[in-house]
Amino acid sequence: MSECIQHPGVVERTEGNKVFVRITQYSACAGCHAKSACTLSDRKEKLIEVEDILATNYHPGEPVVIIGQNSMGMEAVLLAFALPVIILLLAIVAGVSAGWTETMSGALGLLILIPYYFALYVLRNKLKKRFVFRLKKLKD
Repeated sequence: MSECIQHPGVVERTEGNKVFVRITQYSACAGCHAKSACTLSDRKEKLIEVEDILATNYHPGEPVVIIGQNSMGMEAVLLAFALPVIILLLAIVAGVSAGWTETMSGALGLLILIPYYFALYVLRNKLKKRFVFRLKKLKD
């Protein structure tokens, strides 16, 4: 069995078969003892939508754990960061190879990312089906 990512959260609300869970996301250094002296430590609150056929079993304010497969995180990083960097670099190399200036090649690389991210936006509902989270109640 593959490893899971677990994140504690609190149920914000339920709508139909969806549970909205508020989690606090910390940067990698948020647990550091020197974070008060550092400007890099950061934390953000996020609202995560989880489909669950037993959504009526969850109530606002209830502590839960969101569980996802580790491979989902790797796929998300690939789609959001790795592929765009590869596309950007290929566009720049193609532009320079075609005799364009570095500025024009860089602009081409950035312009090519617009349709890539637009395609991700258009496919967001399909991607939601791939990135499925489960909920588990926390025992008091």
